[in-house]
Amino acid sequence: MIKLFLKNYLFNSSSNSVVKIISRICLISSAISIAGLIIVLNIMNDMSLKIQKRLLGSEPHISIGIDINKNKKLNYKNKWKQLDTFLKKQKNIEHIRHVKKQELIIKTNFSGLQSVIAKEFYTKDFSIFLKNTYKQYPHLKPINSFQYKNRNLLSVYIEESLAQYLQIQEGDKILLFKPRSLLTNIENLEPYKQLEVKGLLPSESKTNTEKIIYFENLSTNKFKKIFPIELQLHRPYKYKDIYKKIKIFSKSINLPIKITNWKQNNHILFFSLNMEKSIMALFFIISLIINSLSIMTLIFLLIAQKRKDIRILYAMGFSQNHIKKLFMKISFILSLVGMLAGLVIGLGVSLYLKYLPLQILPNIFYNNAISAKIDFPILGLSLISILFFGYIGAWIPIKIQFKKMKIKYQV
Repeated sequence: MIKLFLKNYLFNSSSNSVVKIISRICLISSAISIAGLIIVLNIMNDMSLKIQKRLLGSEPHISIGIDINKNKKLNYKNKWKQLDTFLKKQKNIEHIRHVKKQELIIKTNFSGLQSVIAKEFYTKDFSIFLKNTYKQYPHLKPINSFQYKNRNLLSVYIEESLAQYLQIQEGDKILLFKPRSLLTNIENLEPYKQLEVKGLLPSESKTNTEKIIYFENLSTNKFKKIFPIELQLHRPYKYKDIYKKIKIFSKSINLPIKITNWKQNNHILFFSLNMEKSIMALFFIISLIINSLSIMTLIFLLIAQKRKDIRILYAMGFSQNHIKKLFMKISFILSLVGMLAGLVIGLGVSLYLKYLPLQILPNIFYNNAISAKIDFPILGLSLISILFFGYIGAWIPIKIQFKKMKIKYQV
């Protein structure tokens, strides 16, 4: 009967009723709105994963430093060496690098003094850091060209945003000063280092206001001084296990440490990405509510137009519950047809973009193509939401309309 009703009343080509026209408009609008939101959600999910991948390619997954505030008088060199030995035995750690981080003043030929954060590496660590970084951004430099040493000057790599601000280009010479040296007479000012700009590094993933430069400067014994440790993991998303082990081991040898992971260091970025997803999910729910309201309008019109037919069904012996169930099924099917059609279309377009991304920008951009990554948990929640709002959109008008009609059952 449901199939017959839909065929004769709603989808009959010979019929020109208002209900038929509105029903088709509702179905098409539901499909388009749901499909659009599903596509946008999957595109944003792909962009989020790409940002995380680039971030994890160069950023430290776990950072460890000495908490000197707990006891400044003790010497922790031997315990720091024990920690380094412990870290080398862990399977999930891909690379351990010792990094000196300090605030310096930069001076170029074309700019004044500017405060920067300098990260200084050992030779091997610096080479690995550059390779991991440029691997995520192949348009900046070929992966295998890392002849960053210069006969006369050490090479420095500067973030793009800082280079643009200071009007620095590759090959320029810069001077670095320690902040306290600026308190001396300008004639006696001695630079901390003189360097040559060898390349630029991306800065789009930075979530803080620090301006960072990178260069090789540490050439002494690793444990002559204590420098913070940065860890790169084979499986960065499974950082919690090694993170916990490091804290337990440090506590066992009474080594006070400050330890952070890549999610903590970039919490502002991930908060922004999650906020974007939440807002899109909110728009998706609003779209479902609007689609439900349009279906409710259709059902109100349908029941109002078919009152005579409903009375005939009563006269034929159908109970009120049977008639309600009939219209409930019809309404629910109408709700699902439009929304599920949109879900299928959105899923299909997302799969197309996943395997055949749209190349819309040249390779100099970080994201030069539109691609999509299907988030199956969100897809499952979308399906559940569609079923819920489809049911609500069908149930409310039937309950209200049949309550108003007050037709008594007659044989």
